[in-house]
Amino acid sequence: MREEIFEGKSEEEALLKASEVLGVNISDMSYDVLENETGLFGLFKKSVKIRVRVSDEPTEFVYRETHRDENSHEKDIEKYGGKYDERDEPPPEKAPPRAPREPKEPKETPIKGPDAVAALEGVLQRMGVGAEVNMDEDNSAVSLDISTDEEDVVVGRDGEVLSALQFVVNKMVNRFPESRKRVVVDAVGFRTRRRDSLGRLAEEMGEKAVNTGKIVRLSPMNAQDRRLVHLALKPHTGLTTRSEGDGMFRCLLIVPNSLRDRRSGRGGRGGGSRGSRQRRDRDRGPNE
Repeated sequence: MREEIFEGKSEEEALLKASEVLGVNISDMSYDVLENETGLFGLFKKSVKIRVRVSDEPTEFVYRETHRDENSHEKDIEKYGGKYDERDEPPPEKAPPRAPREPKEPKETPIKGPDAVAALEGVLQRMGVGAEVNMDEDNSAVSLDISTDEEDVVVGRDGEVLSALQFVVNKMVNRFPESRKRVVVDAVGFRTRRRDSLGRLAEEMGEKAVNTGKIVRLSPMNAQDRRLVHLALKPHTGLTTRSEGDGMFRCLLIVPNSLRDRRSGRGGRGGGSRGSRQRRDRDRGPNE
């Protein structure tokens, strides 16, 4: 079994590189995604790294000749002697049977909690923050909660410091791709309060969008806050949400369905297309 690591801007690009270098079909590979980084705050280029495994005797490519040159008939006579007969053609080579894939052993769930606690306590100590870190771990993630009297220092504006701590701890704990587990960092219940606060804001702004029939644009938010607003308004049948902008300036728009219907010509009596034609006819000059 051969193993090699390939990198690309997307998972598909990395797989194509592996297929070209190893000379095997993508369907004959097994692979794991080692890294899938988009860069801090979306500012840096995306990179995907995969580990590819192929059998020591992979399926070979079989190429069939699609055309014959003008001297092929004479070459065949010279090769086989006497009169050429297609029945004398040797049978095409058959590809060797595909090697059976080895069954994947179920991966054991890594234990990351103690390492995550130690990493976060070390960072807080270097920040000069007195705090206690409580930990809860299951098969999918590690949850860390910071108890401290210096909440403003640990949380920061709109949770920016807390998000940075979470990013750093994840990098420290998940250094080896084969045993990754997501780490979520909270402080004195901030994320719960933030979710409730954004939920109330989303409901209020959603009602405003429906009542006024206009798009409501919220202030720029990080990806986690935008997701909370999306989820809060998802059950609302009278509007939709979408994100707009790039990087730290990316914000969320709340769009009432009534506005979308009017723009598509489904709203209002008489339809939007007839009114548009009337306006065009009125504005058109006598010589047009």
